[in-house]
Amino acid sequence: MSNVISSNLLKYKVNKNIDGSLEIPKIFLMSRNVRKRGQIAPIEGLVITPNFTEMNECSFTVYKENNGITLPLFDKIKDNSIIKIEGFGLFQIKVSLHESDTVYKEVTGQRMQACELGQCKCTLEINTEDDIARKDYDKNYPTVFYRPDNHPEASLLHRVLTYAPTYSIGYVDPSLYNLNRQFSCKDQTVYDFLQDVAQEIGCIFVFTPDKRVINVFDVEDHCTNPDCNGSRHIVNGVCQKCKSSQYIEKGYGLDSSTFLDTRNLLEEITDTIDADSIKNCFKLVAGDDTTTNLIGQRLIGNSPYIWTFSDFEIEEFSDELREKWLSYEPFLETYQEEFNKQWDIINDCINQKLYWMSGKMPVVENPTVDVSDPKKSCKNIYDEITSKITYTTLSSKKTVETTVANQVLNYAKLICPEGYEVSYQVNENGKKKYSSVKNSEGIITSFTAYIYICLKNCKDTEDSSKDRYFYQSEAWTIPVKPGYDLVNKDGLFTSDYYLYLKQQMEIAYAKADIVYQPKYDTDYDDGVTNHLKDPDYYKNYFKEYGIQRLTSFKEAYDTCTVSLFEQNSSLTEGSEDTERKYVQLTGVQSKVSLYEELSGRYIAYSTYIETIIEEYTKIYKNYDEKQLAAKEQVDKINATCNLKTYLGDQLFSELLTFKREDTYENKNYSSDVVDEATLMSNIEEFIVAAKQEIAKACQPKHEIAVKMSQLLTLSNYETVVDAFAVGNYVRSRVNGEMVKMRIVSIPINFTDIEQSNVTFSDSLVGNTQLKSMQDQIQKATSMATSFGFVEKQSERNNEQVNSMNKSISDGLNATKNMIMNSDNQDVVIDTHGILGRELDLNTNTYLDEQYRAVNKGIIYTDNGWDTIKAALGKIYFGGKWQYGLIGEAVVGKLIAGEQLEISDSKGTVKIDGNGIKLSSGAVIDWDNVDAPEISNINGLSDRLDQGDENLNNYKKEISEFQDAVNGSLGVTKITASSIISPKLGGGYLYISKDGCSVQIDPSQVYDGKNSKVINVQANNKDIFYIKRDGSGYFSGEVIASKLTLGTNIKVSTDNISGLSTVATSGKYDDLTGNPDLTVYAKSDDVDTKLKGYATTGALDAYLKTNDLSTKLDGLNVSYRGDVTTIQTTDATTGLITTTSSYVGSDGKTYTNQTYTYPDSDYVLLSRENKWGTGSTAGDGKNLVKISKDGLLEANNAIIYGTVYATDGEFTGKVTATSGSFAGSLNSATGTFTGALKGVTGDFAGKITADSGQIGGWTIKNNWLKTTANMDDKDYVDTGISWSVSGSDKKQYQLTMNGVNIELDNQSLTSKLKVRINSFGNAVNSSSANCVYANVGYVNFISSGNIEFDGANFGITSTGSLRLGKKQLVFHSLLVNISATTMTYYLIAKNIDETMPVSICNGDGEAAQFDIGTVSILPSKSQILVPLSNLPYGDVKSIRLTYSYWEKVS
Repeated sequence: MSNVISSNLLKYKVNKNIDGSLEIPKIFLMSRNVRKRGQIAPIEGLVITPNFTEMNECSFTVYKENNGITLPLFDKIKDNSIIKIEGFGLFQIKVSLHESDTVYKEVTGQRMQACELGQCKCTLEINTEDDIARKDYDKNYPTVFYRPDNHPEASLLHRVLTYAPTYSIGYVDPSLYNLNRQFSCKDQTVYDFLQDVAQEIGCIFVFTPDKRVINVFDVEDHCTNPDCNGSRHIVNGVCQKCKSSQYIEKGYGLDSSTFLDTRNLLEEITDTIDADSIKNCFKLVAGDDTTTNLIGQRLIGNSPYIWTFSDFEIEEFSDELREKWLSYEPFLETYQEEFNKQWDIINDCINQKLYWMSGKMPVVENPTVDVSDPKKSCKNIYDEITSKITYTTLSSKKTVETTVANQVLNYAKLICPEGYEVSYQVNENGKKKYSSVKNSEGIITSFTAYIYICLKNCKDTEDSSKDRYFYQSEAWTIPVKPGYDLVNKDGLFTSDYYLYLKQQMEIAYAKADIVYQPKYDTDYDDGVTNHLKDPDYYKNYFKEYGIQRLTSFKEAYDTCTVSLFEQNSSLTEGSEDTERKYVQLTGVQSKVSLYEELSGRYIAYSTYIETIIEEYTKIYKNYDEKQLAAKEQVDKINATCNLKTYLGDQLFSELLTFKREDTYENKNYSSDVVDEATLMSNIEEFIVAAKQEIAKACQPKHEIAVKMSQLLTLSNYETVVDAFAVGNYVRSRVNGEMVKMRIVSIPINFTDIEQSNVTFSDSLVGNTQLKSMQDQIQKATSMATSFGFVEKQSERNNEQVNSMNKSISDGLNATKNMIMNSDNQDVVIDTHGILGRELDLNTNTYLDEQYRAVNKGIIYTDNGWDTIKAALGKIYFGGKWQYGLIGEAVVGKLIAGEQLEISDSKGTVKIDGNGIKLSSGAVIDWDNVDAPEISNINGLSDRLDQGDENLNNYKKEISEFQDAVNGSLGVTKITASSIISPKLGGGYLYISKDGCSVQIDPSQVYDGKNSKVINVQANNKDIFYIKRDGSGYFSGEVIASKLTLGTNIKVSTDNISGLSTVATSGKYDDLTGNPDLTVYAKSDDVDTKLKGYATTGALDAYLKTNDLSTKLDGLNVSYRGDVTTIQTTDATTGLITTTSSYVGSDGKTYTNQTYTYPDSDYVLLSRENKWGTGSTAGDGKNLVKISKDGLLEANNAIIYGTVYATDGEFTGKVTATSGSFAGSLNSATGTFTGALKGVTGDFAGKITADSGQIGGWTIKNNWLKTTANMDDKDYVDTGISWSVSGSDKKQYQLTMNGVNIELDNQSLTSKLKVRINSFGNAVNSSSANCVYANVGYVNFISSGNIEFDGANFGITSTGSLRLGKKQLVFHSLLVNISATTMTYYLIAKNIDETMPVSICNGDGEAAQFDIGTVSILPSKSQILVPLSNLPYGDVKSIRLTYSYWEKVS
């Protein structure tokens, strides 16, 4: 079916009287339901303006009295009343009352339908991510522009009009039906939203004049080829998809044969070309970087730019460039087929991947919702809720009524479809209508409620507090089952408990948003185990879905199984309860266990789905690999077909000189909320649209200005009125070429038919697109809060229709639209005057653009009153106060006055009664007119004569200078295009050619602010310059044999080659031959190692003693004042070298050097005299290391005298003839030839002694014994004792803190016992008997059993108690409670399931409850704790204290 190109809805006829005047149509005052209340007559000054893209408008005057008779309806003509003008339709009016000698009202009006829809707001998401996420969204029915027959929920027009239910849809052009676009609005008026749609799609909304009916016409040309899917990308009459003009259908507008010229209506037509608007290169930018990059890849040549030149531009090319450019398209064609083929493969792979990932899905109808009848849908939803909720359950005897009400309503909300709402009815007091019945024990046994279902966001038109579509149920009663009764006397789960668990799983199922349950094996009674012929059988059903949906199914079924476990932790696989059967509703024992009945199907579903996902994933990966291979081929073609590569550098550079670039940007095309397939389709559409636009942009734009007579004065008006209607095209001629113009507005003045102001747009000159007189079809003015009207027309001189009129009109129209579309206006009226401003809702602050009005004027600001932008009223100018206007621009048709002065930095023009006066360099330019005689311009003739004389003098001086130079300098040569000389003097030099230039300006002659002395440019970009401060810039490579840099100069290592590794890394490890520093002490050990040794003050006193030389055994000694020190820093590596030199007592000069880095903790020393000589000098073995914290480390040291230290560790052998340790002595090994005395000591290694005594123990060769008789008593006063039974003579060992005490083969009479008394109590006090470890741990090792006995035995540890590779862990935590029965999961990291677990009530005084049998979940590191009889409602939380054995390494 073809579109309509001309409609009677846009044709308006008027009748003429016998005298040629226009017959005034009847005007009626109407009610809101469009019924006549009476005629308004007589009226005067009626003007009606039919518009093509905006609202129709009208204006007239009505008097209260006419010939002494009062108009009955005069007082009823009010603001927002409705009138009907016969033949023109319904208008909503605004009235202004005037009282003088007569009383009258000036009435202005706009189309009623537009006004009403401008006060009706809507919130819509059309094809957005939020829209697709709707529960009732059907991907098989996305929202298109219009669906005339079915699925109105997927029709944009139907969805919009749900917010305006009094409106209906009339005629819609078929070409618009299937257009799919994305829209989003929130609290936008319906009228404004429709205008956004019109602008995006390319259509107009036309109201049936006297009805609330909306019609839509397509104004864009489109292709009807079925393969093009209604493509709207038409360039010069050719579809850009099928490359054919055969199927093109024109947009709205009759291309009439009406021709305008000066012999009928046309008085004058002017054609002006706007050369500045010509663009031949578009940079393509989409809504995000992903889409923009893909667009560049899709264009052959892999560039985000497209080029198109008009014929007149190509004529300006050089012959070589023209030939190459014209051959570029044929060259691309040789690759285009293969390029498209590979892209088709890519698109196909993307589509297939999308299909297997998310597109594979059957159609599932939801019979509950009938979009054509929302009220019926509300009743259907109620029926579905009551069919699924046939009972509810109690989790505890103490469950209260509100808890039952909430769980029933929450379940109902899960069942309720998207877009609808379910709640309880309320009574006159606002209380929710539900109740319950309790038994004698106070336990709820039944629940009754009154349900309310409504369509959301759809209020009653008469009362906005009420819903328009709803259903209220009668009393609905369901039984309440005691879900807390688990097992009966026969050991079976009760039927009530079965119902309780079943409902909990159904709720979990509903939460997962799964609306259909496929059949399982137990749903059949035929005894067959496989039902593959049934499409509803689960093994068939799940194969119809893609990977994503299958994944969501699996997660949902797993959740259902988990919910069962959460309700009863004993129902876990392998436990006894999983085999327990239940009592069926018939009272008979079930055939299968309760666990199998409730979870069997979900486990089977999940397992089967997993196999399908694996199968489909393999298919997906195959397409992914195929896509990558095609992408490689596309990249190769792009590299070959790149425009710059094809033209070569020289021709491409020439092409750039013709470049007139613009950015073609459309943020509607993005990857945010679309899948890959849609994205690729959008990219194709984007590119076609861009080519369509650049085809227009490269052509010269014509601007047409016309003067015409009033159409209604034609004698044959009736014969042309059908063709001369808004939206239609008429023709004229400009410079011999045909002009096609669309009529967009025809004002009809019923009083003055001589006046005409017809508006045209969308015209064509020859084959070139014409620039619209209004620039484009203006978007209609917002009707959200207020609207403007057409006031009575003032007299207009038709002779003034020129370009200035257009500039003024455009400026006023733009300002009008800015004002009329302004929202959030805030006007403050107080004693300071009137303050107008706009609130920015994003920042909740007022915009800087504001105005203030007082009695002396109006002022405007654009920066929040920091300065004034314009002032009207009393102003200060010319040294005095006067009334006037100050602003940046004064625009109008007439500027009248006594004086006019125009000034800027270049000069002043003053016009007054004496004529025109120019000063300070101002000039006069005559554009397209004959200049006046020179003699008629005062002073000009004399100035010209003086100019001629000066010019002749300049010529003479130049000639003399050239002769002098050529004669005196000899080698200097001056030609017309050059100066060649060994030396040039002067203050400025500039040489330029083809974008390359050299500028020398040492004296700032040319530019006083120029900071560059020398500046070299290539392609108009700096490549080298030197500034006055000595700094410079090079953009390219610098090649030099030597480079010297100043101090603190940093050069990136990326720009320097040949450096050693340490030069770039600065790391000590990268030094060649560096010593191993790991053997030296770390800085964090210094404080520990220096404890107990001499302080700084003590050392100073020691060194000042007279026998220093003796103590140093003849070493050369010098003091601080005799030493000279020099420190250097390697600029490359950062290595700091400090060289100290001094003259010794022997007269020789000695030198020490130290090395370090700024960030190092250490200093290395190397000496070449007595500390390192011969072959060992400088080999690294003689290095001495001192940390900056004072720690000295060396490979070897000989110290003559006494070493004082508060603490120390020796990892090697310690040899001493004597020694005394006031602190702790730590040694791995050591040999003491003399006596070793220590107050305390720690030995990390083995102590070897031939003899000795420790405490009460005597060390002899091969044995250790105490002075006590070990056979006579169990315990000895030393605090350590044992006895050994038997006579096996075995050797036993006691281990304490890592020290082994070995026992010889003595025959001991009793069982080995160990006690370590470390608390200072009496040895034989039983309360003091303990094993205690202050540091580390106590470790008992035995191949047999270790026994602890005694009435008071106990173990105390600040750490943990370990047995083998497990340790006992204790925890206590608060648990929030949400029901009387709960299952809680305790975190038990690395729990050992072979060991016992202990859990108890951690605060029995605060709350009492029961703890069931706990379960260990080792794979999840959890302990499952069933809790019952919880004091829910009384307290918020309870405390659990527990312990378990943790595995340790």
